[in-house]
Amino acid sequence: MHETFEHKADIGVRGRGATLGEAFEECASAMFGVMWETKKLGKGKGINVKAEAGSLEQLLLNFLNELLYVKDVEEIALKKASVTTVRKGNGKFLLEGKVFGQSAGKAGQCGPEVKAATLHQLKVEKQGKGWVAQCVVDV
Repeated sequence: MHETFEHKADIGVRGRGATLGEAFEECASAMFGVMWETKKLGKGKGINVKAEAGSLEQLLLNFLNELLYVKDVEEIALKKASVTTVRKGNGKFLLEGKVFGQSAGKAGQCGPEVKAATLHQLKVEKQGKGWVAQCVVDV
């Protein structure tokens, strides 16, 4: 499950999942939904993504910003992120996955462009039987 939440100047994105990877995927979906009507987008080919950080919160931030980097470089409208691995090794958290989308020229942006994921209200934590991942994105 993913959702957005109100913020004075920007937009909060939140994802919940049974696993940490699912929470990250859902947070990414919330971010994609700010920019596009993702249900109308084609899935397209997968592009490999990686992120690493010293904490889970920084890992989420790095992951979301990596997705935005791929969006800009590949000029694609992002539909879905898939996290295949989240692990800790050598004192760092490592994430591997894929992002899917279609040509941005054919997609037509419906909402504001997300410029970056920020540290504001950044949180990754276990809640009950699942995980929640959130932050505010700069639009």
